[in-house]
Amino acid sequence: KTTRPPYKLKIKTLTPMKPKESRPEEFYSFLDQLVEMNGKFIKQIQEFEVQKLDLDRVRGKNPVFKFKMSITEFLLMLDAHQQRHFWQTDNTLLKLTGER
Repeated sequence: KTTRPPYKLKIKTLTPMKPKESRPEEFYSFLDQLVEMNGKFIKQIQEFEVQKLDLDRVRGKNPVFKFKMSITEFLLMLDAHQQRHFWQTDNTLLKLTGER
């Protein structure tokens, strides 16, 4: 709950990133990349299922936070991170157009 929008808990984050200037038609390229990346995650999860891995027991170091996480924790964190981006996009569209 603490990592999903809307946020009540204030957590210090990395340095804010400024969006690069892009043309509207680049949107589809970015969307294709997002869909491709999510497809790779789904394929990997399906492979974990075939291998019958216990995703709560397999642990590794998170490349950003530098502490060990289970695959389940990593996937949940990744999902929450993507939800944050979609939430930010909705809020930006609402501010710019009054519509979502």
